[in-house]
Amino acid sequence: MRCPTITQRDLSNTVEIFTKMELSRTGYSLLQQLIILSPDDLDSLSDILDNWSLNDAKKVLEELDWRLKLIKKIESLCDDPKADELHKLQPLFETGLWIFGPEYEGIQFTSNKSLSTVIDKFFKGGKVSDPRKRPDFVVLPESSLGIYSSDRYDENGEVCGINKVLIIELKRGGSKIIKQHLIQATDYADEIINCGKIDAETKIICYVLGSKVEYRDPFNIGRINAIPRAYSTILRQAHARTFNLMKKIEDYKNISEIEDAEMREILAQSEIEEFCLSNSET
Repeated sequence: MRCPTITQRDLSNTVEIFTKMELSRTGYSLLQQLIILSPDDLDSLSDILDNWSLNDAKKVLEELDWRLKLIKKIESLCDDPKADELHKLQPLFETGLWIFGPEYEGIQFTSNKSLSTVIDKFFKGGKVSDPRKRPDFVVLPESSLGIYSSDRYDENGEVCGINKVLIIELKRGGSKIIKQHLIQATDYADEIINCGKIDAETKIICYVLGSKVEYRDPFNIGRINAIPRAYSTILRQAHARTFNLMKKIEDYKNISEIEDAEMREILAQSEIEEFCLSNSET
């Protein structure tokens, strides 16, 4: 009486669903999740399943969730004046290179321990971190350096050198980026050039990040580019790129009925859990 349009086929499907639930790891818990949905919610769920496989939807949501947690954790640490926080920030930026632009999105940019060693020797023992614990970063009293690179390939698809080097220097919370900091960044780049581990075609990009930027003009010296950025600006870029990713997903799946305002509301209501750094520990 409550389901006047149900058919024999629907009943058979229901039994089949119960059979699969019986075999699943979560059992009948999905029923408890479905029972609280409104008819409109069920229509929306059906629309999602028409456009997405469950695995696709899960991957997208996990990526968005990861990025939001990453941004939240960086926000909580970047302006902290404690030098120890620099140890925690570099691994976060290593997993969030996409913040700096689409070209750093892929896995081709990875931490280059060999070039980090070159910079380490540049300071002649002036760093404060234990190299056995974090050999991929150079941590100084007032800043930390992460060095990343991407390979260059020849016409046969073989690695033939380093295409680009990315240096990220994080100044401690409350710091101001001045002209001397950019000059120092170019010194790091010169040291890498002089070490003989890269060729004449390799570009070097240096980002110097701090709480405030007093000297705003980037340095362009040949193939070296030193760029000052405030943490607040980087975080705004991170938020923008996250929402741009959502727009790309909508376009890719031809989803035109999703409103940005609704998406933002859902994200705002999601609980940000404590971010775990174990994946980036060496």
